[in-house]
Amino acid sequence: MANSPSPSPPNSRPSLDSKPESKSDSKSDSKVPTQALLNPVAKRWQKTLSSHPTAQLATLGAGCFWGVQHLLRAVPGVLGTCTGYAGGKLIDPRYQQVKTGQTGHAEVVQILFDPKVLSFSNLLTYFWRLHDPTDVDRQGVDVGTQYRSVIFCHNEEQKQQAEVSKAELVGRNIFSGKNVATLIQDLPHFYPAEDYHQDYFANNGGEVCHFYRDY
Repeated sequence: MANSPSPSPPNSRPSLDSKPESKSDSKSDSKVPTQALLNPVAKRWQKTLSSHPTAQLATLGAGCFWGVQHLLRAVPGVLGTCTGYAGGKLIDPRYQQVKTGQTGHAEVVQILFDPKVLSFSNLLTYFWRLHDPTDVDRQGVDVGTQYRSVIFCHNEEQKQQAEVSKAELVGRNIFSGKNVATLIQDLPHFYPAEDYHQDYFANNGGEVCHFYRDY
């Protein structure tokens, strides 16, 4: 975890050989497969989503999801956040599996936001600033593919906006010749993380592992 200050911005576990996830399992905009809804965190998240029918979702990975969630939950227009896993091979993976780096999943935060207050493009300006998008498969002392920088898109419009936003960032030439490593991909499924990973810093305190950069 990075230990920099955070200035204000504008039970049972499936084994590692569990079967690959099926793309036909997605039943909602959150991309939480039906079988994962047995997870009490997933049930709670679905209830939150249903209470905001006109809101939109974004799913972002930028290193340890504790710090990412802590910063993004305070952004004006954000209605709710949920930490979880996306982009890997297993159905409903658990943290003890994901942390091995063998599942292919990234630690992510799913963000529910009011598009009348916060656009997806503006949300991405926070995303770029709260991590180093030039780092490949790491953020700070956290190393592994599970910590990759990634934008998981919920639809084609988000993908187009993400590509434009990334191109604008690259065009600013602020990384001393380093490449922006952030991946832009379709969201296959989202699996909410365990309850103890939700709102970690709000519930436990401690020094936040992410901070906003001045760019």
